[in-house]
Amino acid sequence: MLYLFIGTSTTAVSQLADTIQWEFCECVIQNDSINNVVEEAEGDANWDGILNRMDEIDQHCRKMLAKPHVTTEEQNLHRERVRKCLGIIE
Repeated sequence: MLYLFIGTSTTAVSQLADTIQWEFCECVIQNDSINNVVEEAEGDANWDGILNRMDEIDQHCRKMLAKPHVTTEEQNLHRERVRKCLGIIE
């Protein structure tokens, strides 16, 4: 499935279509990891490297990030899946 983003060039859309999409848990783990890096980053951190890694994660996780969770039930199911991926047990 191809997701078209408004303002995205045809070339960029083609590149996104060619990007291998990671599994849900891999996206969750990678997003959690980069969030931790950003939280711990200080003034002289390698922000270009961090932003490049964020872009790479976004490219591989488009399918997951593009699907909205609009109902309370969908949000709860999504939250539960994320917790399982991160090994968080309540």
